[in-house]
Amino acid sequence: LWVAVVVGLFSLLATKLPHYVAPAYPALALLTASYLVRWMRGEFAMPRWVSVLGAVGFVATGLVLLFAMLIAGGTLEYWDFARKMRDFPGMENWAWIGLLPIAGAGAFEWFRRRNQRQWAITSLVITAVAFAGLIAAYPPVIVDQSKSVKELVATSGARDLYRDVRVASYDCSLPSITFYVGRRVERLRSPEDAAAFLAMPHPSYLFVTAPTWDAWVLQFVKPPYRVASRRYDFYRNCEVVVVVNDR
Repeated sequence: LWVAVVVGLFSLLATKLPHYVAPAYPALALLTASYLVRWMRGEFAMPRWVSVLGAVGFVATGLVLLFAMLIAGGTLEYWDFARKMRDFPGMENWAWIGLLPIAGAGAFEWFRRRNQRQWAITSLVITAVAFAGLIAAYPPVIVDQSKSVKELVATSGARDLYRDVRVASYDCSLPSITFYVGRRVERLRSPEDAAAFLAMPHPSYLFVTAPTWDAWVLQFVKPPYRVASRRYDFYRNCEVVVVVNDR
């Protein structure tokens, strides 16, 4: 119940971050530790299928991560489906982290077959902690470099809390815009609404995807205006621009 409520509740949110489900981990840790400690003390014999399933889970996790990082980094781009995916240059350098769960599964089976239960659990703990720590520390830094909103706000000047400015978005569903600009963000529904927004007499900042701006909005907008910032965003898989009316 502890796990289901936490994971289920936060799965309903529009914005999902890894730490949102962190309260579920203590429950999973307690359940897992209780099982392994009782097994280590010899209170019961671990069924063969549990051991095999656990090892397969570790190996599968490592292989999926290894190939996912190679694909994300663009190393396996020659695969047809990989060409359509979004690249994170540099991610391939951390693909070796996927070898840790595989090594942990191998060490666990080695010690289990020799009935060295304490060493079997120790090998799992060491590889799991190293795996989780490295995954949390390095790949997210590469992903953050492809998130556009923070840089767009900083370079465009949209977070100006000392002036009465208005901020809006069109065809640009990025919930974190509100957080970074520190004010209400209007959601516009049409190119005409976007043009009318930029025609207002006070400073206005419009967040819009570059393809939509070039193909639909630009034809309705009258000067003065300028593209204050432009950056690729992996959520939208295209460039996002910030247009300012310069009044």
